[in-house]
Amino acid sequence: MTAHDEQPRPRLSNEELLATAHGFEADAYHDALDVEISATRDLYQCAPAEVAQRLGVAVHDLGRSTLFIAPGLPQLMFNRVELRATGGQISLDELSSSLRLFADRGITQFVVQVDAPASNQTTRELMAAQQLVPFRRPWVKLVRDSAPLPSVSSDFEVIRATASEADVVAELMVQGFALPASAAELYRHVAGRPGWRAYLAIDPETAGGTAGTVAAVGLAYIEGPRCYLAGGVTLPAYRGRKAQRVLMHRRIEDARLAGVTSITTETGLPLATEENPSYRNMIHLGFRAVGTRDNYAPAGTRW
Repeated sequence: MTAHDEQPRPRLSNEELLATAHGFEADAYHDALDVEISATRDLYQCAPAEVAQRLGVAVHDLGRSTLFIAPGLPQLMFNRVELRATGGQISLDELSSSLRLFADRGITQFVVQVDAPASNQTTRELMAAQQLVPFRRPWVKLVRDSAPLPSVSSDFEVIRATASEADVVAELMVQGFALPASAAELYRHVAGRPGWRAYLAIDPETAGGTAGTVAAVGLAYIEGPRCYLAGGVTLPAYRGRKAQRVLMHRRIEDARLAGVTSITTETGLPLATEENPSYRNMIHLGFRAVGTRDNYAPAGTRW
């Protein structure tokens, strides 16, 4: 079993965590957004032609903005547009083109994400005019460099998945995020794909790498000197035991060894009344918030 000795560190209160989440660093934010979009584009493009056609996955570049659609996957994660701000404003043409594409594909469950510079009253009024309302919490982008990591202790053994564990990786992503079953067909092609790394956390009581012992998964996408932590999930029965913290630790450490100098990720903004354990893990492991983005969706939209 892989284990690291964790040095005692003061536990930040949720209020203290929330105070770390509102900075804005333009260069770091946009660099983090670029590698996230690159990873998502590659996720869509790695789907075999038959799968891509059946799910309708496509990427559209709209001026400075990027739209991802998948009519066969009626879930926000796969149907979203990242609207880039220019001078603190979004493009009405890019927004209108996005909404037309969603409508033309029969997509009613989608999210419009707005760059931090354009998170203002003008944008909120523009979204309201399009019958789009704020969806849950904003997202926050986080970045860290290649500085050494604090140690982490965990009950789990972490292994790097190979193509032979592709089905395990895919099924865990589907189960953990409560995604449509067909989403497995996208994630099945990540393990072993150039640029991608998938890691599994194994329950120590039945360690050995079989599908029945896997508790959590974490993905990473490496592009040149940048690494994007592209998603991680723990099955409900194993939550609260630091599976994601140790998976994040391993992904960062391997990226550092690969020569990466910038590691990025994102999660939901912590709220005063609702803590986000993922954000706590990120801050513990040396990430800093570099900017938020607001989410808008049709009224009644569910995750």
